[in-house]
Amino acid sequence: NWNSILGPLDLSLNGATTLNPVSTWEFNRLTASGTFEYKKTLGIENKKRPDLNRNFTLYIKQRFIGGKIWAGDLGVPGQEGYNIEGNSSNDMLRKNYLVDQFYGFELKEGDSLMSHYHMPGEGNLRGFVGKGERGAEALMAISSEFSINKNLSKPNKTNIILEFAAFIDGGLFWDREKNDALELNNYFTKRTLADGGVGLRLKTDIFEKDLYLRIDLPFFIHDNSGSRFDNKNWIISFQRSI
Repeated sequence: NWNSILGPLDLSLNGATTLNPVSTWEFNRLTASGTFEYKKTLGIENKKRPDLNRNFTLYIKQRFIGGKIWAGDLGVPGQEGYNIEGNSSNDMLRKNYLVDQFYGFELKEGDSLMSHYHMPGEGNLRGFVGKGERGAEALMAISSEFSINKNLSKPNKTNIILEFAAFIDGGLFWDREKNDALELNNYFTKRTLADGGVGLRLKTDIFEKDLYLRIDLPFFIHDNSGSRFDNKNWIISFQRSI
């Protein structure tokens, strides 16, 4: 793995390979990713009367990723393929409430809270959470977010930061589908996927523990069948999107 920070840019490169003949699978994976963040504070700061401060902070955040997996006839094992929506199984194993599927909590019959949870990473197309979109063997994707936040708490009190954001995610994804004989095709299928919407974030401290809550409404969806609006599409997360 390689990582470098250049001003507002954070770049990383990592690779993985199987150990033949120890593994039945045969693949090599190379992924490059990066993030960019810019912020600007608006307003006038009054040092004598900080209770009069009306500062807002503007943020521009971007995340980009490109990668490819070279695999044999068996294709790519499920846990190694690129996830479209971003929920990485390795990351989810570190969160007890995710491993236990929010302890079986359901919003209504057949609609669990887990089906709306977004763990950022990989493709990071949050609008496709819970949609069952198959993984990819290669991808080029980007997430962009513009937000404005405000600390609602009084001076010398615990921060209560409320943030409003607008976002768009999109990318190109390639994979080999199975044919009628349940064998992988010898050519790649390309998918163009995107989503966009708005969201709210809340950041504060409870009993000296950080609390971060994100709710996004990715109401715009685009896939190979066309574009559409879905006003019932929503996600929740305790992790930042970028």
